[in-house]
Amino acid sequence: MRSPLIIFFHILLLSILFSEPLKIKVVFNRHYGEICAFLKSECSEILDELENRMIHDLNELGKREKLSFLTTLSGQPYTSFQITMRMENLNEILLSAYQYKENLGFLRFVKSDEKRFDKLKDFESSLMERIALIRLKFGDYDGYLRLTYRSSVDEYPWFSKDRRFMCFISDRGTGNRDLHILDLENFGILRLTTTKSSEYFPRFSPDGKTVIFQSTKTGRWSIWMVDLDRFEGSYLKSLNPDGKGNLYTPFWDESGIYFSMEKNGEYGIYLFKDGILEKLFSRNVEMFSPFHFDNGILFTMVKPKGDTGIFLLKDGKAIPFEDTPFNEFDPIISEDGRWFAFVSNREGKFFLWLRSMITGKLYEIPPPSDGDIFYPSFMNDENIAFTFYPTGKEPDIWIYNFRSIIEMDGKFEKFLRVLENLKSLFNEEAMK
Repeated sequence: MRSPLIIFFHILLLSILFSEPLKIKVVFNRHYGEICAFLKSECSEILDELENRMIHDLNELGKREKLSFLTTLSGQPYTSFQITMRMENLNEILLSAYQYKENLGFLRFVKSDEKRFDKLKDFESSLMERIALIRLKFGDYDGYLRLTYRSSVDEYPWFSKDRRFMCFISDRGTGNRDLHILDLENFGILRLTTTKSSEYFPRFSPDGKTVIFQSTKTGRWSIWMVDLDRFEGSYLKSLNPDGKGNLYTPFWDESGIYFSMEKNGEYGIYLFKDGILEKLFSRNVEMFSPFHFDNGILFTMVKPKGDTGIFLLKDGKAIPFEDTPFNEFDPIISEDGRWFAFVSNREGKFFLWLRSMITGKLYEIPPPSDGDIFYPSFMNDENIAFTFYPTGKEPDIWIYNFRSIIEMDGKFEKFLRVLENLKSLFNEEAMK
């Protein structure tokens, strides 16, 4: 029997799903220090201005996602935040944010700081990211959902097999591309590496306890790994024994670690398994982003005219898999094997594309606004994350629910079956 709390929570979610826009309650608390106690009128005026600015900023951020931030609200809100503004003097304010009793972070807001409003926007963005994680966890969205809101670079999403974690690369806080972990169980984002190098293309181990990634830590492009509970990276020297190659775009599943390597002008796809390094394929052209699945290894390769195509490596041979006069990148296959995803500029901009492995039909997923999409990652069999590069702005991570595409393809599959049955009937009649 379900507890009353669970029943209430489910009823609350159902009521939220059909409300437009979702209403977020923000409660502002104020605390004044000794100096401000004597200058309460001046201090209140400063906090009034700051409070109004924050509500304005949050509503601007929430417009696309149909979120409305309110200081007063009748009825049950989607979620509530408390923002405490502590003012010790006329120049310095300490902001802290809570969701219920959980501390979401703080910001020391100094009026004389020229970057104070940029810092304030990042503080506000942390609330937006918390809301996005809640919506992602409970599937409370249709179509697009933006996951990151900072003014930083956020890119290269990849989910663990159990869907609890998403690793990604961000320069938030440090200005340097570090590995971060998004935790859907605790609705938090944690920085996992803090180095002066730059990290790219993170991928989880099959058990979800380790992340492998491309890095410049050794001076060359190399592949490193870090355990989620150790915060300490280790260099995978076995992948590059003589240290002379440049290693790129790792991929890790139960069959081993796949990656591309360039050495002395030769590019190749390699497999490292049980302490043995094996070259699977090589040519004197760039190749990268290997993805292993039941039917072989998909990878991207530069063609003679300089454009790129996606090829299938099987039995030592590279066969064109998605190859047009345009550019194709980032091949991945959904866990159920039904969907092949990639990016292509066949429409001018780089869009995300899904091809049904059942019907062969191709579906287009354009960017949420003007810009390009790269680096897709399946969260599950109906949600796909990607990096969106809006024109003139830093990239963010979004997710797209393609349930409507699944339904369309299901109908198309039934139509093909009808045609196949009719064809069989005609053939039988013709043979009589």
